[in-house]
Amino acid sequence: MSSGIDVHRGDDELRLVTFGLAGLAGPPPRPDGTPLGDPGHELTILTPPAAEPPEWAARALLGAARTCAMVGRWLHPGARLAPAGPIDGRDSALVAWGVRHEDPVEEGGPPLLLLVGVTAGEYALMRRVGTDVVLDGLLARDGRLRTDPARR
Repeated sequence: MSSGIDVHRGDDELRLVTFGLAGLAGPPPRPDGTPLGDPGHELTILTPPAAEPPEWAARALLGAARTCAMVGRWLHPGARLAPAGPIDGRDSALVAWGVRHEDPVEEGGPPLLLLVGVTAGEYALMRRVGTDVVLDGLLARDGRLRTDPARR
């Protein structure tokens, strides 16, 4: 089975979405034999429109998938990925990720988990009040939850 990243262009966004994760069998079972579970989903990031897909977004998707495989825990809605420096590798104030459910791109497609870039302050708030509460607040600002490294 192959895997990678597809790019979907919209009028006001660019969507990068993984393919090939949803069919993985998952990590080895726990010592007691119970499964850690199949990811059953793909990962996606929405960005502002651009001529070319941003490299930082592809790195984020691949890094999140790799991290899940290495630690043996799949992402889920409400999860968060700890700060690791600016998401664009330069000077973005966005340094961490929140995870939210997103409807499939195509009817009958696998469920998607949307990675949303957040600031250090937003990440700290997610730890106190929950990821969904913070992402709901960001949704009020941008109804699509696009990750824009220029956001402060």
